Amino acid sequence: MGWAFRPMIADALQFMGAEISYFARSAKPDAEAAGMAFKPLSQLLAESEVVFTCLNKNVLLLGENEFAQLGAGKVLFNTSIGPGFDSAALESGSICPAPAFSATPAPPQARGRGFLCPGKRALRQCIRRPHQAGLCAAEQKGAGQPPHCTGRIIKNKEYFTMKTALTIAGSDSSGGAGIQADIKTMTANGVFAMSAITALTAQNTTGVTAIFDTTPQFLAQQLDAVFTDIYPDAVKIGMVSSAPLIDTIAERLHFYGAKHIVVDPVMVATSGAKLLQDDAVQALTEKLLPLAEVLTPNIPEAEILSGMTIANANDMEAAARTISQRYGCAVLCKGGHQINDADDLLWRNGTGKWFKGKRIANPNTHGTGCTLSSAIASNLAKGYDLDTAVERAKATSPAACLPCWT
Repeated sequence: MGWAFRPMIADALQFMGAEISYFARSAKPDAEAAGMAFKPLSQLLAESEVVFTCLNKNVLLLGENEFAQLGAGKVLFNTSIGPGFDSAALESGSICPAPAFSATPAPPQARGRGFLCPGKRALRQCIRRPHQAGLCAAEQKGAGQPPHCTGRIIKNKEYFTMKTALTIAGSDSSGGAGIQADIKTMTANGVFAMSAITALTAQNTTGVTAIFDTTPQFLAQQLDAVFTDIYPDAVKIGMVSSAPLIDTIAERLHFYGAKHIVVDPVMVATSGAKLLQDDAVQALTEKLLPLAEVLTPNIPEAEILSGMTIANANDMEAAARTISQRYGCAVLCKGGHQINDADDLLWRNGTGKWFKGKRIANPNTHGTGCTLSSAIASNLAKGYDLDTAVERAKATSPAACLPCWT
C-alpha cells in the first residue's frame, strides 16, 4: 500500500515470484503494465497474505476497521516514514483474535515500526532465519494455536523457501571481485548468499598488493557453520591459494554431500597477479575439480588445465573437450583475452554450445569471472539446468559484456 517505494519492494518481490496487488489514491498505469493489480483497500487487506505499508509522514491508513479486514494469519511490514497505523488499534488485539497471539510479548523495537508477525514468537524466527526470504508467511496451525512464521513466500497459496548459495572465495577490499562480488550477484539473482572466506586480499581495479590466507582449521569451521544450519542449494568456489585450504574444502564438501558445485579455478587475476601457489595446482586438479558440476576457466586457466595453447575458437573447443574428459565435468571456457568478443563455450556430455557476448573495452575491470560463476551457481540453486543457468547468467550478469574473465 502506498507507492513511493514500489520500485524497491514490489519489483523485488515480483522478481522472486510473488503476486503483487496494491492500493493507492488512484490506479498507476506503470504498475498495471508491470502486472500489478489495483484493489480497493478493504479487498486488498482481505485477500493478501503479506502486506507492506509504504506511506508518507503523518499518513495514518490502518485503524480498527482495517485491522479487522486484515484478519488473522497475516504479515504486516511497515516501511513508512511514520507508523502508518493506529497503534491503539494494533495493541487492542483487533488484528488477530487473542488465542492466536503468542503469550510472548512483542519486542519493543517491533512496535510502531518495522514489521509485525501475528504470533510474536514468529517475529524472532523471521530474524533468526533470514535466508527464508525476509518475508514471513504466517500459517494458522489450528484453532487456539499461534500462527507459525514459516519464513516462506506465498505464491498461488503454495509455500516455497528462498534458495541458498554458498561462495567459498577470497575477500576483495575494493568490493569488485571475490566474496563481495559473489554476494552482490547472488542477492541480485534472488538467492540467499552465504560465504566462507579463504583469504583476505588488498586489491583494487589496478592490481593485488597483498594476500593473507585463512587457516585450514578456520575455513573448516566456517563451512561447518553453514552446512549444519543453512544447507546451500549450490556452491561457488573461487580463489583458493594453497593446497591445505583446497584439501579442507574438498573434504568438507564430500562430507556434507554438497551439490551443484561451480568451480572458478582462479589462478591469475585480470591484472596479471598470481593468485594460486605452485603446490596448490596439483591439489586443485586432483581433489577439487572432480567434485565440480561445471568449471569456468578463462583462456589462460584453460591453457594450464588442458596443457594446450589457445589461439582461436577451434582451440577453445579442443581445450574444453580435454578438460571435460580429464575431470569428468562440464566446462564453460570463457572468451575474451583477445580470442573473441567474449563468446563463451559450454562443453558438456561430449558436445559444445556457444554463448555469444559483446566485448566492452575497459582496462580497470576486475571480478567479472566471479560475477559470472556466482550467477551460474545462483541459477543452478533455483533449479535450472546447466545450459539455462549459463544462458541466464550471461543475459543478466554485467560479466556478460566485460572483456576479461578472472
